[in-house]
Amino acid sequence: MKISVFRILLKILQNRFMKLNFLINGDSQSGIKSLLSLSINGFKLLTRSGQKTLIGYSISLSLIGLLDVTALGVLARAFSTTSKSSITVTNAFIASIIVVVFLFIIRSILAVLISYLCLKSMAKQEVLIGQNRFNDLMTDEWINARSLSLSDVFLKVDRAPTALIQDFLFLNSTIAAELFNVLIIVGLLIVVSPITAVVTGIYFSLISIAQHFALSKSSSRAGSIVATSTDKVYELLNESFHFGKLQRVMHSPSLQVSLFDSRKRLAQSRASRAFLSAVPRYFMEGVLALGCLLIFAAAYFSGGPNAVIPALVIFAGAGFRLLPILNKVQGLILVLFSSYPLAKSSLAEGDHVQNTLVNNVAEPEELTENSILELKDVSFSYPDSTDPVLIGINLKFKAGIQYAITGESGSGKTTLTEIILGLLPPSSGQRIVS
Repeated sequence: MKISVFRILLKILQNRFMKLNFLINGDSQSGIKSLLSLSINGFKLLTRSGQKTLIGYSISLSLIGLLDVTALGVLARAFSTTSKSSITVTNAFIASIIVVVFLFIIRSILAVLISYLCLKSMAKQEVLIGQNRFNDLMTDEWINARSLSLSDVFLKVDRAPTALIQDFLFLNSTIAAELFNVLIIVGLLIVVSPITAVVTGIYFSLISIAQHFALSKSSSRAGSIVATSTDKVYELLNESFHFGKLQRVMHSPSLQVSLFDSRKRLAQSRASRAFLSAVPRYFMEGVLALGCLLIFAAAYFSGGPNAVIPALVIFAGAGFRLLPILNKVQGLILVLFSSYPLAKSSLAEGDHVQNTLVNNVAEPEELTENSILELKDVSFSYPDSTDPVLIGINLKFKAGIQYAITGESGSGKTTLTEIILGLLPPSSGQRIVS
């Protein structure tokens, strides 16, 4: 019996360790190390102006958190001057309450203003990253570019930069600022009421950790499904659009079924991601009520009945700011996990800081009326095929003359045209413009 209980406990510890290892190291999708790596590499993609904007936003949001500390300090001082067993309403007490409310309102207004200015400025960074990705696609080797679908282009140029800026880097800065606000509020509690601070810190930490362990993996999985399913839906819609005429005379039940299944999977994953992001808010009232009960017990047993009211008021004031912040941070972290697969697509191999809009599209070849394009003993094979498409082609083309390339389907007309245009390099032989 003892051995069985020991084995059960060991199994539980192993499962917890595996979950912790997933959160820190990540799997093929995302973990804390992966999130940090993407944050650093994504930050390097920004211009210096963008980097300064993001840092300034985080610092500004942290500084206005001092208004919360000031408000809580005024609140604690107001109740420290009243009776321990009852509240005496004086003009000074009323003035203190008005000041507290005013500071909370000012803090909220400033937070909204700072967020608006930051997002408006970061929109330019999103455009620059998308444009650089577009240039990368346009200058990539044609043999790689020709395999891309329209959904791949949408992903690289639009969806991924948006996810990186709005759903990742901006949220990272917000989380850093909000966590700083949590620290200074808890610091004030330690000064004003150590017992309340200890109970509040332990309580909210346990709540946050429990929510994180319960929701982060599911959120990451939902985000990955959203990214892949969106690509699939875009691809199917693109194919349906290009073959629209054929679809009207020859209906394709398989396309309908595939599109329905992909849309269903995408919609369900989006709903799951939205639900998981909102879950922390659903528990706000219950968490605050249970916290009040714990503070009541701690204050009663440590200081007696007279210590209960001041402790509850201080906890309520701190909880009024702490609980929304912690729930916001928890929700933002879940968004980070869910947006990671999409935001990661913004990065390319060999990325470096782009301080300007890079226009690296190759210049076209200059041709005159006397130019001659010649193919000498040109052969070509695709990398994934052992059979050559073209063998020993010798042709000359003079500028100003129209040519027609004819042949059976699959004979290599498109490949030959792409070699003539300079899109594909010959596997052997020469392409000469003289």
